[in-house]
Amino acid sequence: MHSIGSSLVAFFVGALALLAAALPDAEARTTQFRHASLLGIRYNELGLGLFSDTGWRIELFDGEHVLLRDTYAEAGVVTQLSPANFHPGLYLEFVPLAVLKTRFAIQKLQYFGVLGSLQPIENEDWSPDTVQANTDAGRFERAGGESFTVQQTLRAKVGPAVFSVLGSWQHFHFDVPGPFYDAVNEVLLGKNDDLWILKSTAGVALMGEPQMPDSLLVLAMHDFIRTEDHDVERQTLAGVLAWKPPVSMWETGNPLLALVVGGFLDDKYREGEAFFAAALAVEFLMPHRYKSK
Repeated sequence: MHSIGSSLVAFFVGALALLAAALPDAEARTTQFRHASLLGIRYNELGLGLFSDTGWRIELFDGEHVLLRDTYAEAGVVTQLSPANFHPGLYLEFVPLAVLKTRFAIQKLQYFGVLGSLQPIENEDWSPDTVQANTDAGRFERAGGESFTVQQTLRAKVGPAVFSVLGSWQHFHFDVPGPFYDAVNEVLLGKNDDLWILKSTAGVALMGEPQMPDSLLVLAMHDFIRTEDHDVERQTLAGVLAWKPPVSMWETGNPLLALVVGGFLDDKYREGEAFFAAALAVEFLMPHRYKSK
């Protein structure tokens, strides 16, 4: 896995360099330094996490056609931080058409051995009672590993309505034997495991224009998740209220506040239960346009 990881890092760096060199009129294209962070708080199960991207973006096409607007390639550093773990890594993201986004990421996994983030599980019993008993007994794994993610998103905006379908595959490799209960994804994972996610979202703007400041959206979100090693499956349905305040952070800030209320449609242990969450997202863009000499 380490040799694979080194190869992927080399691929990330080389792919962006080749792309930048191959673009026609590269000296006239807009580039942007971008930082985006999402702070999420979840109740039932209680959780707190900070997810961040920091990267360099170069536009692919300079045009006003609806399919070519805001197309780009971007590479940078991704971090996932909570009181229980830290997962840094690299990412590469492409938007060749406005309706299509592709993302690759490789991350180093590091669990601190506290707060129940990664619990060793016996007899494949990861019920809430077992998880709570492990938490009370301090049975947490201080472990490391790697993960590799491929993610594809189809998205569209039609008037006040927005739609998206996200498909994701994530491969996990841990340094110590499993299986584990992973509190981030709330699933059972093996030592070498694959996590599949299909997320469908549809919504409408109650106020303002979608994804613009001073807008208010109501969204319905359906998640399907499956792990390969132990055939764990789960489905959830949630309602989301998302508000973009009429303010900016720096000149190009883009804050977003979201409240989530949902329930487990299909789950081995929690079917019919509700869950609640809140999130704050911010994004900073610093544009720059190359000038020909």
